[in-house]
Amino acid sequence: TDFPERNDADWLKHVDISLDGGPEPKVSYSPVTITRWQPEERTY
Repeated sequence: TDFPERNDADWLKHVDISLDGGPEPKVSYSPVTITRWQPEERTY
């Protein structure tokens, strides 16, 4: 695969996009709160 190992520390986050009236949308990130199931490797 393209990514043989998970990198949740850098990539497990929400992407928040807002329009503040300017020409470009504002992009920010917020943490994901895991309450029930921890992420795990998918194997097929």
